[in-house]
Amino acid sequence: MFRALIAGQGLAADGSQAYTSSGSYSFTVPDNVNMVSAVMIGGGGGSSANFYGSTVEGGAGGALVYATFLVTAGETLTVVVGAGGTAGAYSSSGYPGGHGGSTTISRGGTLLFRAPGGKGGANSTSQDSVFIDGDALSSDSNAGGAGGLGADNREGNGGGGAGGYSGVGGVGGDYQQDYGTDGAGGAGGGGSSGTLGGSYYIPGAGGDGGGTAIFGEGANGAGGAGSGPNAVDGGVGSSNGSVIGGTTGYGGGAPSRAGARYLNPDAGYAGLAGDHGAVRIIWPGQSRQYPSTNTV
Repeated sequence: MFRALIAGQGLAADGSQAYTSSGSYSFTVPDNVNMVSAVMIGGGGGSSANFYGSTVEGGAGGALVYATFLVTAGETLTVVVGAGGTAGAYSSSGYPGGHGGSTTISRGGTLLFRAPGGKGGANSTSQDSVFIDGDALSSDSNAGGAGGLGADNREGNGGGGAGGYSGVGGVGGDYQQDYGTDGAGGAGGGGSSGTLGGSYYIPGAGGDGGGTAIFGEGANGAGGAGSGPNAVDGGVGSSNGSVIGGTTGYGGGAPSRAGARYLNPDAGYAGLAGDHGAVRIIWPGQSRQYPSTNTV
């Protein structure tokens, strides 16, 4: 009743729409809305496969873009949520991980905003770049953190964290002797990196890169601690604080998997797929704006 009354008076009621699975969607601007604010997170990169003599690398986290911009009530915007990067195949000709998919918002076939996906592990092909429409009233972007990098098949390295609202995502931890190095915490509201998992003797995988939540800037994601052979995921950058794992965030990079060299010098594994991205649109943009103005 209250929302109907507000609409009848020509004022926009508060509202939001989230897209949290990869794919293409249509968003119709509600009645009486002429300004919205949105956050976009690209898909996390997939990790490379791990076989003897290869460069082993975790996937990077997806970039984050937020913007407040003018719209017309009743118009349709196309929203594309980027998929996570594909896992690197265990073969000498195809071991790199796939880049994460870009997350975009377009109008009538014209691109307005793009948050690129994270780099795939050991993948040297070109990637999309950040794009922000020049007519945006306010906007910013931050890159995801790089995945951890190793040198041979006994190494499993952490995934990079997704970009944050005010800084880049954390970098994934690397292999070091029999243990993993710590992943770096994400800056601003960014997700952190994961750490290395798996040791010289024990097969395993690095930690997942921390994702970033879509409810606005909050506590930073903490880096996973590389204190032993077991993986620890990076924390999630969230308006409700930092939590361990990737359950409430999006766009974290995938860790690479380690073979146990002493068990089998030629042991190897396919990579792992990255986390998909997300979009959330809030309105009215006059009173609700990313990164932190009435975004929840």
